[in-house]
Amino acid sequence: MRTFFSVATIVLTAFCSVSPARAANLPPDPPEQPYPDDGATRQGITTDLGWRADDPDGQWLQYDLYWGTNPSPPLVDTNIPAGYNNYAFFDPGLQAYGTTYYWRVVVRDTQGAETAGPTWSYKIKEVNEPPNLPVAISPLDGSPAAPINVVLSYYATDFEGQGCNVDVYLGTDPNPPLVASHQSWEKYKPALLAPSTLYYWRLVVRDPQGLETIGPTWTFTTANTTNQIPDAPSNPAPYENPGGSPTLVVTWSCADPEDEPLTYNVYLGTMYPDSKHPLLLVGTTTEREFQFDGLTEHTRYYWSVEVKDAVWTVKGPLWRFDNGTVPVLFSRFDARQAGDNVEVSWLLHSDEAMDTYTLYRRAGETASPVAIASAPVTGVQGSYVDTSVEVGKTYNYELLVRTTDGDEFRSPVATVTTASLGLVLHQNVPNPFNPQTTIRYDLPALARVRLSIVDVSGRRIRTLVDEQQAAGTREAMWNGRDDSGSAVASGVYFYVLDVDKQRLTRKLVLLK
Repeated sequence: MRTFFSVATIVLTAFCSVSPARAANLPPDPPEQPYPDDGATRQGITTDLGWRADDPDGQWLQYDLYWGTNPSPPLVDTNIPAGYNNYAFFDPGLQAYGTTYYWRVVVRDTQGAETAGPTWSYKIKEVNEPPNLPVAISPLDGSPAAPINVVLSYYATDFEGQGCNVDVYLGTDPNPPLVASHQSWEKYKPALLAPSTLYYWRLVVRDPQGLETIGPTWTFTTANTTNQIPDAPSNPAPYENPGGSPTLVVTWSCADPEDEPLTYNVYLGTMYPDSKHPLLLVGTTTEREFQFDGLTEHTRYYWSVEVKDAVWTVKGPLWRFDNGTVPVLFSRFDARQAGDNVEVSWLLHSDEAMDTYTLYRRAGETASPVAIASAPVTGVQGSYVDTSVEVGKTYNYELLVRTTDGDEFRSPVATVTTASLGLVLHQNVPNPFNPQTTIRYDLPALARVRLSIVDVSGRRIRTLVDEQQAAGTREAMWNGRDDSGSAVASGVYFYVLDVDKQRLTRKLVLLK
């Protein structure tokens, strides 16, 4: 920590005194903590910029931003106001694939003193990739008793952060018809369905550039009742209790399609709920409001409401409020799939000195959290790449931050579902090649795999893989030789992937 001393100089003479001289204004410190990190690669085309700075005199700061593809980037915005703890953010808009961007920030205090920061850079990934496979949230695949006024909810995401739209297919035929196209919300409410009926549904997810991913076909069966399920509780208020009072009255919205009487169970806790720290039932009411008593100041609380009618029980979402100021806040905590891994990143704001953190991961909703990383807190932003994830699984991440005073603060939970692999045979790299090339393929499940090289007559000349392999991305290398070890002639060849009863083929060229 840097400490500054204000010095008043008093000059005495025999006849008069002079007022203390004002200390000279010091310029701001250079901007720091760029996001993305300087030199970062494989960034998405919707990448935002973030940074912060300090001022020795504690003055309010503004920023000028220079950004572009030139190593000496042009000015794109001026007088960007500093936010909490002097952080600022900027959205450059959509960016170009395979392009390196350069940016720098000039920080200015209220008296006009300026400090120019260094030039940072980052690179956008090479090509657009299709959206991730959609994930059904509700009803789950195979659900046996969905209400006739069911709402289809799902995740439809894109690794690059582009907004996706969705086509919804729903019906009683195993190949269901299209019922809605280009949906921008991750929910779809069909018309009332028939009771005791098997339904099929699937999604096609589309990114803004037209690339599509077709999801699997899911099923659910409607319940044998025409009673409609109540709406989930929504619109919680307030989000905070500024005074840190021991009591707080909360309200929410909820309705029943048939105007039946509703009962509400209210749950509360100070830890993000999991199998070891569930929310506790603190009361039941028939009103859409409830008073919490015995609250502790400077504490984050989590709460939820469960609604019941004569047939159905609906659990509402998890909400939270801060009872007074909370020393450590999580400005950003998210998890995204990055290739075969998951990258977890965070941005913290703190009024206390932070000591260490522990990152927890839970596979699915029922598994217990497992600590996957622990380290000292260095700065207010951080990230961790989880390399031990599996395809087609849902992971929940949570960050625990400890202050030097021994207090602990938990982040919101960030959820990511890794894309389920389809059977894909990728183009070899390089192609044409000499003397060797790499062949990559994706397996959706455990299977018997054979990867072979054949010539234009269809004769197998080399077997690269012949074994049972687990799901995942695999690769094999061919050095241009046959099974006997002899070099083959230049020309066109084919590589053939046989997985169970499926066969995929691609062409490659050997040039000498």
